[in-house]
Amino acid sequence: MAEYMLAIIADSVRWLVWSKTKDAKFNRKRPKPIPRPGDDEAKKQGKGRMAGAVALTIEEVKRRLALPRK
Repeated sequence: MAEYMLAIIADSVRWLVWSKTKDAKFNRKRPKPIPRPGDDEAKKQGKGRMAGAVALTIEEVKRRLALPRK
């Protein structure tokens, strides 16, 4: 948990420093985020953030939205 918090803090500081540059004015050379611990392993195993996601058709989305809500 501490590693994630440190990565978030470091990314925020790097972004703040970048935001005061000419590159930020033209939205170029944005700093890349620091890799989080365990992210590479999760991606290799197919357990990333969107793993198992299924794309729905427009008709299916409309059908689900039309269902009564509880």
